Amino acid sequence: MGALICVAVFSPFATAASVNYTIAFSLTSGSVPAPSPGTFSYDADAAIGSQFSGFFVTWDGIFYDLTAEANAPVSAGTDCGTNSADFFQLLSTGSTCSTQGANEPQWFGNAYAGQNYNLFEFGDKNSAGTSSLLVEAYHVGRVGGANASYGTWTIDVVPAPEPGTLIMLLTGGALLVAGKMRFSKAAIPVKQ
Repeated sequence: MGALICVAVFSPFATAASVNYTIAFSLTSGSVPAPSPGTFSYDADAAIGSQFSGFFVTWDGIFYDLTAEANAPVSAGTDCGTNSADFFQLLSTGSTCSTQGANEPQWFGNAYAGQNYNLFEFGDKNSAGTSSLLVEAYHVGRVGGANASYGTWTIDVVPAPEPGTLIMLLTGGALLVAGKMRFSKAAIPVKQ
């Protein structure tokens, strides 16, 4: 019975799930600073096209939710990949193309003068310029001059609480409850 309870309580914590990441940006060129650190979650076991969640980046004061775009990257040709798993490879290894073009891969941000929108993207292009993998998002309503910046990135896993911490917490709580119950029973007077 006790083993069955342990399996029921702790098995959800033993399964594989999304891994949380931070993404740090550095500026290679441009007049607008690099984005503040972004975040995303990636589940390698999920179906292609649904592996990313919570993919958020803020650049030039504008918040971009890139989740849908990360799950369905824009590809030209097949040399640089075509799907969300390929985009995760780009984020984690820095390449999906068999040969890379100059300054690739990169993040790129631009405020388009007179056109009232901003663009933020991640991209990788092959050296011939015939194939690419892009994840891009637009923000309409920005007024201002053209400000282009680009650079590189690194990703890091966000440490998750260790399962042992949860087990110790639950064990401690169970011991407190058991002690309270034992103390309560001892305090009940017995009629004579």
